[in-house]
Amino acid sequence: MSEEIDLRTDRSPIIYSYNNNNKRTMQPYRPFRNPLSPDIEYGHKYANKSSNVELNRALKWQKRERNKSEKKKYFRDYKDIERICYYLQSSKIVFLEAMNIRKHIGKISNYFDRKTYYKNMACVKIAMRIHDFQLNERDFIQLMKNYPTIEKGKPVRLRGNKIKREIDKRYVEILHDYLKIIIPPPEKPNFISYACEILKIPLHKHELYNIYAKCRDNFNPSCSLQGYILALIHILYAKSDKIKIITMEEKFGVNRLTISSRKKELKEMMK
Repeated sequence: MSEEIDLRTDRSPIIYSYNNNNKRTMQPYRPFRNPLSPDIEYGHKYANKSSNVELNRALKWQKRERNKSEKKKYFRDYKDIERICYYLQSSKIVFLEAMNIRKHIGKISNYFDRKTYYKNMACVKIAMRIHDFQLNERDFIQLMKNYPTIEKGKPVRLRGNKIKREIDKRYVEILHDYLKIIIPPPEKPNFISYACEILKIPLHKHELYNIYAKCRDNFNPSCSLQGYILALIHILYAKSDKIKIITMEEKFGVNRLTISSRKKELKEMMK
């Protein structure tokens, strides 16, 4: 049996999970350990042993076949997530975290039995958010267009908005129904520095970090952090630096309606 690889570092992000009383408790992040390790555990419950020899033999066969099926599904999703991360040029830690999410859910439910492509993309999206990597929604949509879904034996190409809705639906399901965690906004998100550089407003970076620190506790954890940051930039510097929402949409792949919605929320917070 292969040794497990522990990639945990002192700078690991912190996530919050719900306990039985629905209160938030801190848990240290533990990244995925060796996705090819053979000691895969499954949450499927088998019947207890019987005194009947033939029945025991049938139960052993059932367990063996079930494990074969589970491993096939697991490695199918492994290759799928690997391909997604390669296309998005993501860090290795994003791939490992996405596989960690997949393995965790596979132990407790049959959620990944079928129609897994959107679910795998949602796992990658959650992993990128945990580790504060820039997320371009347009890249996800383009990837789905390159690999169309199969329905009733025929490839089906979806429009961009429908693709985004499908991914977001799985994202919320995994985050709230299976992982049951809240990912708090990072203290100093990399996206602020990145956005200031792309929009050519580097002198406002320090001010943005200060304002962000005052507002971040009120952000909806289910919403995109990029949307809040771009909305904040537009509120503060749209007139002085001539920044348009449509320009932000083109440069960062965040829908203009999303930015407008986050603007309304921020204005309510600032009242």
